[in-house]
Amino acid sequence: MYKQNFSLAKLFLEFCGLAAIVLFATLVAMVTSHSGPWYLVWLIGTTMTVVIAAVSGEYVDIQEKERVAEERNSNV
Repeated sequence: MYKQNFSLAKLFLEFCGLAAIVLFATLVAMVTSHSGPWYLVWLIGTTMTVVIAAVSGEYVDIQEKERVAEERNSNV
């Protein structure tokens, strides 16, 4: 039976390679087209959306952990 070996390093390198290709293609589109500012705003906006979503998710997790710890301390 065929078994695949997944390594985290290989997956990370593939992700970085694909991200570099996307970044390069976007930069080429920004330079060669009249829509350059739109592509720049799209990159910045997408990045900020992902960062804000990740931080918000982490903030909710921290609040939940604090709430659970508070409930445990109040029951003691």
